[in-house]
Amino acid sequence: MHCEVYEVDVPKKLVYSWAGGADNKTGYGSRLDTLVSWTLTQTADGGTHVRLVHSGFTDKDSFAFETMGKGWRGKIAEQLANVVASLT
Repeated sequence: MHCEVYEVDVPKKLVYSWAGGADNKTGYGSRLDTLVSWTLTQTADGGTHVRLVHSGFTDKDSFAFETMGKGWRGKIAEQLANVVASLT
């Protein structure tokens, strides 16, 4: 994967491109060119709300959309929960 950082607003926001893959004759593995945005906002109780948006998928990217969505909601969310638990 290749990325380019588009926006950094420490400690509130990080936006970067997520690009990779390669076009081929089968139609699988098409070039992916998406954008990932992490936004942190303070909650009323002093906590932090983490918002992740991974955008820019096309109809041809449905497999990547489903697979990466499972990864964000599964493995990445689990790892974030572990980090938060280690801080408290």
